[in-house]
Parts: sequence; structure tokens; C-alpha cells
Amino acid sequence: LKQRGKTIVLSSHHLSEAETLADRLEFLFDGRLVAPDRLAEARATLRRQPRVRLQPGCALPPGATLLRREPDDTLVITTDADPVDWLRTLPK
Repeated sequence: LKQRGKTIVLSSHHLSEAETLADRLEFLFDGRLVAPDRLAEARATLRRQPRVRLQPGCALPPGATLLRREPDDTLVITTDADPVDWLRTLPK
């Protein structure tokens, strides 16, 4: 399709999926394109403050501090070490 000059618009909340499939990413917020520098800043913040959802009754594992609880019970946390490494230590 690309060679024929066609564009596919994909809407997803899964950034890794979109990055795998797309040649170029653009982000909309309130109907407007997000500037690349604002997007880079938001991605850095999300990396430092991952969001996790735990099974009911499970405690937050060591190495994390709760910053806030979202209305859908998602926990926004900060970690003592690299967040990706910390996430890998969580039980499956």
C-alpha cells in the first residue's frame, strides 16, 4: 500500500504495537496533533512513572512507591531502579 501512496490510520492505546506497524507516528490530543517535543517529554514521564494494575488483595512489591491511584484502580508508581527492570521482577 505504501508503494501505491496509500495511508492507513491506526488508532491504538498500545504504543509498542503502533511503533511496530507504522513508518511514522502522529498523536492527537483534543483533535490536534501533539508536537514531537511534547510527545518525547510525555514518554519520558511515562517511563519514569509506570502504571500497573494488581490483582485484588495484592500489595505493591518492594522497590516501588505509590504516587496516586487512578479512578479505574490503576496505580501510578515510581520505582527505586529502572522501571522496566522492576516490572520484569513482578510475578506473572
